[in-house]
Amino acid sequence: MGNVFKKAVTLVSLMGALGSTSAIAAEYSGLVEIMPGSVLLSSGLEDFSAQGKSPTAAATDPVKYDNIKNGASYMPTISAGFEIDTDYWRYHLLAGLGMMKHDVFDATLIKYEIAMYYTGGLQTGFAIGPHIINYNIINPTWSGNTSLTLSGTNAIAPGLAFTVGDKFVIKGSIDYLMGGTIDVTPDAGYSASGDLELDGVMVQLGVMIRF
Repeated sequence: MGNVFKKAVTLVSLMGALGSTSAIAAEYSGLVEIMPGSVLLSSGLEDFSAQGKSPTAAATDPVKYDNIKNGASYMPTISAGFEIDTDYWRYHLLAGLGMMKHDVFDATLIKYEIAMYYTGGLQTGFAIGPHIINYNIINPTWSGNTSLTLSGTNAIAPGLAFTVGDKFVIKGSIDYLMGGTIDVTPDAGYSASGDLELDGVMVQLGVMIRF
């Protein structure tokens, strides 16, 4: 999952160990998470452009152009995992699948998440804490006017998450995705200004079911 992700997981684990020293007992639950409201805002995408035409095109055929003006990508996911609930802390470990959808490209997502939430020992149903997500972005496909070949990548998204509820839980987070660069190889007759830079702020909202 990459050295950065491993270091982040180690840090979260150490924080959890410190936070749970006062816990006497732990409860275990299964989790199903659905995150339909996940949006990534990548300012670097707005600088991307491509142009050209196929070598087999007629001389009179116009040159094709793509200029990305919208840096927003939709990233819904569905995941499953488990929860460890102690007196003051809750720990989540999740894995799931999803999709990344932009105006001119899309991809499949594989997601891994580790989180720790502080409850304060209260029974209010509210918890807040750090989490980190690893995204494998695989099989990206270009759907613009030009002809480009894209390569998959890996990115992490650390941030702050909150949950509200007991069995049926509302979850939200604000994160920063980093390390996500989709390599671009223009097909014959085409050129591109660079690669697709995905780094940016993520806002996520969804639900979890605890069982």
